[in-house]
Amino acid sequence: MFFTEPIVFAVTIMGSTVYASAYLLTELVPSIYSGFGLTLQQGGLVFLAIGVGATTLPIPIRLCDSRIGHKRKHQNRDLVPKDKLLGFFIASPVQAIPIWWFAWTIPPYMRHSPFVSIAALVPLGFAINEFDYVLVGYLCDTYTSDAGSANAPTGFIRASLSAVCPLFSPAIFKSLGNNVAVSMLAAIATAYCFVAFTFWRYGEKLRIQAEVIKSPLTHHPYRKHNSNFKKNVLTPPVTPYGGSSIVKCFEKN
Repeated sequence: MFFTEPIVFAVTIMGSTVYASAYLLTELVPSIYSGFGLTLQQGGLVFLAIGVGATTLPIPIRLCDSRIGHKRKHQNRDLVPKDKLLGFFIASPVQAIPIWWFAWTIPPYMRHSPFVSIAALVPLGFAINEFDYVLVGYLCDTYTSDAGSANAPTGFIRASLSAVCPLFSPAIFKSLGNNVAVSMLAAIATAYCFVAFTFWRYGEKLRIQAEVIKSPLTHHPYRKHNSNFKKNVLTPPVTPYGGSSIVKCFEKN
């Protein structure tokens, strides 16, 4: 599915690289902040900023998700997978901006105060956390019974990058310099903003097309005799627990 499904490919690349960046930071942050004169132990405390962002900033997003669910219920409409992507749409720019911010507020470009760059790690912690579980949940809601196959590439590539990135990143940062190396990461994060826009604008079309290709229900007689096929099958409502209600749709009709 990694090579045949555009959604799986995009989610795998984005989710894996963003998740691996957390392991990248564990290797680089202490050495970066040694440029401010901090000890190894003091540099390790910088990770608290990432934890604060990862645990507190998702709260209003989850409240908005709940509001969307209540709104759909009030409209007598079922949730679809796209309704759960709010966190991803917000996390994309929230990730890119702090990385650019962080890139040019660390040594050697800036040596005055570590707190300016530490502040950038708070929203970055939110974005790293949000990318991971929102996109994984989106794959589960989109591919339902094939969710295991859809998430398998993410698990493999994410684990591989998380193991490899801390090994070669110090050499890259040493050769390019902290500011340029982090700017490269910021450029990748900026590209993900365009992917997020594509998901917002065309995500439903890609998802429906993917389900038409893979689903034997496409050629089922039900499609010819029921005008609700596209609504109920190709756009399966999402249950409050993140699953699909395809079977329930057939029962209703």
